[in-house]
Amino acid sequence: MGLFDKIKSAANAVTGGAAKVSVQVPQARLREPFNVTVQATSTGQDVKYSKVYIKIEGVEQVDMKDKDNKSVSASAKTVDLIFTVAPAGVLAANESGEWSIDVELPQSATPEFKGQFTRHFYRIWAGLDTVGNDPDSGWQEIVMQ
Repeated sequence: MGLFDKIKSAANAVTGGAAKVSVQVPQARLREPFNVTVQATSTGQDVKYSKVYIKIEGVEQVDMKDKDNKSVSASAKTVDLIFTVAPAGVLAANESGEWSIDVELPQSATPEFKGQFTRHFYRIWAGLDTVGNDPDSGWQEIVMQ
């Protein structure tokens, strides 16, 4: 590995750019198990990870205007879950991996709703636990069936 490769590897560890990660939830139901698939592709270098994991959050969000017509927002988590999807491994340079897990929200989970000023929704995030900043999918809203 040359000097440039070492610099690039270090930069990817800091930025999370060592792999591209995506997450799919084809059909989610509130009080039933549903399947989640995580896909990752390394970006030109080996990526060692200690686990593949997902986070699922229920979020209640309020957006409205105050008496001066300024936007006011607030949110609170109603569900905060982390699931390990796969154990430690290595993605070789330019290699892709795919992992699946069935998950279920707690029986007490709030249904989705949307009102004039508030809404409740679920979102998911997937990542590879690596040294430095974890490569991740970013938050994506889950559409409940």
